[in-house]
Amino acid sequence: MRELPVHLLVDSSCTGSAESFDLAWSLANALVNELMSDPMCVEACHLTLWAFGDSARLVNRGQVDAFQIPKVDPGGTKCALGHALYKMLEIDDALRRSSLKHAYKSHACVILRNAPTDAFVPHYTRIIARTSKFYPPHFLTYCDSSEALQGISPPPYVYPALEVSSHFLGSIITSPFIS
Repeated sequence: MRELPVHLLVDSSCTGSAESFDLAWSLANALVNELMSDPMCVEACHLTLWAFGDSARLVNRGQVDAFQIPKVDPGGTKCALGHALYKMLEIDDALRRSSLKHAYKSHACVILRNAPTDAFVPHYTRIIARTSKFYPPHFLTYCDSSEALQGISPPPYVYPALEVSSHFLGSIITSPFIS
């Protein structure tokens, strides 16, 4: 069976409220649980989970059926979205060279609590340029962060994080199975 790479990037910087930090990780948990409830995802999804503050770190990766989200503490005063996208692309390339050679296009969901503090647009542009390997990223934003995404070309999919459901995101991710 073909694999479906899914990258989940969560803003874990110290800036912003503790409530938005908890909400961001609750949304990440809900999305993973939604993927676990879909039998096709359980069989095909390869999930990578990233936390980013001053830099990006890989928190966990593996098949959805055994995926656990560990406790992540807030870290860093910056929102290094560019570094997270760069590291995600590195891992995606490595996976495609090894075990995921015949994978579906990759999905990236970014839960963004703060405006990015680094140059993320070049990495976003690299993702967009790889349309044969990547769907455009989906950004779930809290109020302050959505303004930073305006003016990017082509515009990303941006949703208010407090209004999006994990079922909606799960249906976006599972779309290759439907077609």
